Amino acid sequence: MPAKEPQTVILVSMDGMPWNLISGKFANTPNLDRVAKKGVKAEYIKTVVPDRVDRVMSWLKSDDPPRFVALYIDQPDWKGHSGGALSQEYKESIEQVDRDAVGYLLDQLEEESFIDKVNVIFVSDHNMVNTSSKRVILLDQYIDSSTYTLTESGSIGHIWPNEGKLDEIYNNLTKPKTPDHLTVYKKEDIPEDYHWKHNRRIPPIYVEPDVGWSVFMSNATVEPGKWVRGNHGWPPQKAETYSILFAQGPAFKVGYEIEPFSILDLYPMMCDLLGIEPRPNNGSMSIIKKMYKEEESPTAGQRSVVTWSSRALVACTAAVVALISL
Repeated sequence: MPAKEPQTVILVSMDGMPWNLISGKFANTPNLDRVAKKGVKAEYIKTVVPDRVDRVMSWLKSDDPPRFVALYIDQPDWKGHSGGALSQEYKESIEQVDRDAVGYLLDQLEEESFIDKVNVIFVSDHNMVNTSSKRVILLDQYIDSSTYTLTESGSIGHIWPNEGKLDEIYNNLTKPKTPDHLTVYKKEDIPEDYHWKHNRRIPPIYVEPDVGWSVFMSNATVEPGKWVRGNHGWPPQKAETYSILFAQGPAFKVGYEIEPFSILDLYPMMCDLLGIEPRPNNGSMSIIKKMYKEEESPTAGQRSVVTWSSRALVACTAAVVALISL
């Protein structure tokens, strides 16, 4: 680490920003590339508009600046849903976010001489995958729709059988001549590494289509005008679900690419940068600390972080984090 003084962090999260379609692979993202050159990036991490940036800058310049800032950017997510993962509109949305959110934020931080004083972290919550009305599994072709309720559909399916119907439904979905491209679990058989079965809200039967496939109850949901061309939500073990990380600032190495790590590791890292004690969590510093200029934790001390969301603005106390929805 650099000087062991309280630091500021900006976290920027971009909803639906893909890890495998940026940096000229599909869309051009010169500003994220600019962060990678001056800071660090991850190959991937396993699952804005200017006035918002101006608001963050006004906080940082105030007499009592926040220590943590989180910015939520709701694009390019919806353009990926509506157009598909390889559509021109999705590409243009990625490039717009890179220009109008990432680029503008970096320019403002440089103009106000904050660029070497705050740690800026760009992440995303998920990737985007092309879907098709030709890659659909319709449950009513295999099980009686009057015997269950389907509460989630698309990239996953949550089946709540009527009383006494669980085994019948499970057997009908797993016997020979049942749908290809669909994995079916009883609640107790969901893989442990999902960390997702010890809760009353988990359905008795969970179904999981292959990546790029969708599961619905009937063909009513795939009528013209009701179809989305891109989606997300498949198991986090699949490469198609991974997201991004770019970061630069006084804590981070320059021009460094780190190996893949879990998105859960971001929480202990931000606590570490802010000098606060993390709550019990499943994250780890074993990989992510390699991004530090010095591979050791800073001393405890107050840090400032500002968090920004399209739905809510939360001022805490020195990091800026941006979340981009891909």
